[in-house]
Amino acid sequence: MKKIIFFIIAIVILISSGFAQITITKLDGTPINDGDIITFNNVGDDANLTTLITNNAGTAIDLNLVAEDIIGTNGSQMEFCFSSCLWGIVQGTIYGPLSLDAGATTTELQVHFHNHSTENDVITYTFRIYEEGNSSNVVHFTYKYDVNYVGIDDIKSYDISVYPNPTTEYFKIRLPEELEGSNITLTNILGEIILEKEINNSNEKVYVNNLAKGIYFYSIINANKLIETKKLIIK
Repeated sequence: MKKIIFFIIAIVILISSGFAQITITKLDGTPINDGDIITFNNVGDDANLTTLITNNAGTAIDLNLVAEDIIGTNGSQMEFCFSSCLWGIVQGTIYGPLSLDAGATTTELQVHFHNHSTENDVITYTFRIYEEGNSSNVVHFTYKYDVNYVGIDDIKSYDISVYPNPTTEYFKIRLPEELEGSNITLTNILGEIILEKEINNSNEKVYVNNLAKGIYFYSIINANKLIETKKLIIK
């Protein structure tokens, strides 16, 4: 009986180790969840997004950062710190690693993003922060400058469905009529664009049976504006 109990405990530990072990918050403690869009309408100190990353795992980890999607600018006017501080960010480039001890939280100076560009009314950066060697330990979010933004974080108000998810052969996208003609991009965990397609009608199939199994992220873009970014699992 004891052997069975120990075996069950071991299995639980192994399974738990595969779940995401990092949490990201704003300075005031507001969580930044996977797929969130953080919106602002000014360029200056108030546009500075400082994040705190906590390692909830029992061991030290190394984190990387990728700008998986940049829309409305070329990235040269982004000031950011991820372990070290840089001016200009390149889509698809891996930055890091940022080493974080077990139970530790980054300081205010270690991780922040600051857009200086006003070349377009809407500019978006979709970032992915992930643990090296653990594809399930990942959080991605979008940092969005919108000159017409009036006050609260961007709330996804469109009725969009992507199904089945997880999938093996294809997925369908159900879009409201006003979003037909949008583009979808599919990226892997490194931020590399794997697939791009225009969606001309609701319930259109997108075939992924030629892709490797794993975690991907799809983005719906309409009129050069990011509408939604979420996770897609291919089994």
